[in-house]
Amino acid sequence: MSVRTAVTKGDMGELAALLVRIGTEPGHEWEGGPAALLQRVRDRSPEQRRELVGAWSEAYRRLAEGDPARAVILTLVHTADPAGGALAAERGERILALSRQHAHHDLAELTVLAEAESAAGRTPPGAFIAVLRRSAPRTPPAGLAAVLERYGDPVLNPGEAWADLALADAARLGPPGRLLLTRLRSAPAKPTRTWERAAGDLIAELGRETVRAAALRWLALAGSPRTLPLAECPDWYPPLTNEQYDPFNTGALCGLARLTALLPPGPDTAQALGDLVGTALRRLPGTGARAPRVATAGVTALARMEGEAATAELARLAARVTHKATARLLGTALAARGPSTAP
Repeated sequence: MSVRTAVTKGDMGELAALLVRIGTEPGHEWEGGPAALLQRVRDRSPEQRRELVGAWSEAYRRLAEGDPARAVILTLVHTADPAGGALAAERGERILALSRQHAHHDLAELTVLAEAESAAGRTPPGAFIAVLRRSAPRTPPAGLAAVLERYGDPVLNPGEAWADLALADAARLGPPGRLLLTRLRSAPAKPTRTWERAAGDLIAELGRETVRAAALRWLALAGSPRTLPLAECPDWYPPLTNEQYDPFNTGALCGLARLTALLPPGPDTAQALGDLVGTALRRLPGTGARAPRVATAGVTALARMEGEAATAELARLAARVTHKATARLLGTALAARGPSTAP
């Protein structure tokens, strides 16, 4: 029997079994194509959806732990009744399991689980929100886009040492601290007066020394191991997931470098930026430099800083860096400081 036939006949038992079977097939699509399977579940009457939830709940408990059909059933149950209590504890366990992944291919499952948590009056853990963000394509489906719009916090993805500390510091500093992290994430590829003016206003509000001390603490942890290790899956994820920067936080690291250039200069700030460049250029097997974009931001920040400490750090990096694009940028920065500093 096909899905269409089961729907036409009103046979919810058969429809429940069919959708579980389809959901476990490789390459299935819940929302795409003419079938629009999850929408067919939503379009059923309240009585039919209750019947489906009952059938799926019984089937879930008959399955062994780890059976992939269990995840499919959770998606279906919470599509049929997102605000209901059926399999709520099991949903929480699934969310925690997914929170240990770098990304997840089933965007419909992620969306349904997040919507069910919202319908139940709960906010998913930050680590799960991080998975939503890392899994989303550049133009996410409408449902996932709405979920991402709803969860603006945490401002950074948790799980990296520097980001965890930045989130804790921002909470202590109150709304201006949160806004500071938002400014870091919105930093443009090249410095602009608009961004620097907004960042400067926050520095003045929070206190230059307060922001300077915080920035140095965060930079010091930029190369530390992840605080929340992610599951390795060589068949799906990029290699060495736990040694790469969280892609959602990379822009904020670039913004942090640019923010540091606006703070009172000194040997400690120059060294912190130089260390960031070195960490960002660390070569990872199979992927190359860890984060050239972050290295560029670090060099650009050093180039904008005044004083001998910044010049010395640029010269130190120029003598060691082999990454071609960064090496060219270092050469340009040193040349701009005068003939005696050019490599």
